[in-house]
Amino acid sequence: MPVLYFIRHGETDFNVAQRLQGRSETRLNARGRSQSREIAGVLRDLFERDLHQPSDYAYVSSPLLRARETMELMRAELGLDHGFPCRLIAADRPGVMQTKWVTRLEVL
Repeated sequence: MPVLYFIRHGETDFNVAQRLQGRSETRLNARGRSQSREIAGVLRDLFERDLHQPSDYAYVSSPLLRARETMELMRAELGLDHGFPCRLIAADRPGVMQTKWVTRLEVL
């Protein structure tokens, strides 16, 4: 059976401020970069448990900077090259999500 792992991007300053980022090109902060490297260890443990190598899997990322940066750091920690497709992106309402503060989720 195919296995699919979802990894959320590491922390950004928008996350700290509880602001939704939408499609804003925000970079990871120091904690986010650390989280990106740490998640590689979690994945490595899962791969070893299932008798697989990191190179046995396909990797895809959003084209947004914070997602690409997370994927690059994670893949480097796993000993993989930096090449991967960037073709996943969430639906967004341009100009709306970047300005909202996260206090509760709303159905838009």
